[in-house]
Amino acid sequence: MFEQSLQNSSSTETDRTQGAIAREEDAFLIAAKDGDLPAFEVLYTQYASMLFHIARRMMRSKEDAEDVVQESFQLAFIHLRSFKGGSRFSTWLARIAINAALMKLRRKHHLWNVSLDQPDQTGGASSSLEVADQGLNPEELKRTTSDPLRGLKGDLANKLQSERPLGRSDQMHCM
Repeated sequence: MFEQSLQNSSSTETDRTQGAIAREEDAFLIAAKDGDLPAFEVLYTQYASMLFHIARRMMRSKEDAEDVVQESFQLAFIHLRSFKGGSRFSTWLARIAINAALMKLRRKHHLWNVSLDQPDQTGGASSSLEVADQGLNPEELKRTTSDPLRGLKGDLANKLQSERPLGRSDQMHCM
């Protein structure tokens, strides 16, 4: 019985604490909506780490996550008057961060998928590059690999040709 009353007491205290935080958040929101920059700074301080964790889970780099947080707060500041209070401010802010991260990923994905073979979207010339093959063609490659002594000069070539290595048939008889 004592444990149950203790649980009820602690849940009541938690509800009171959350209610006080919500009222304090509402007071800062009202002040920020009226253009009070220090009030918005308090909201920024309160929610920056939460937004960073959301953005970091979605983005590949810390820098991209920081960009998402900055963009999210900019958008929240611009559209703060449109926040109706139908949900908690943190939920609204988290949704802004998720959308900002998705937009950043889409922009990056678009940059990764640029085709060099297809004409560009503007109708201009294709950005494909014509690069001549600098390597040997198959016939030249065969000639250079079939006679490795051809490229050697002077005494070294003569010496290596005079010392006849064992051919395949000679190697088989030695084994």
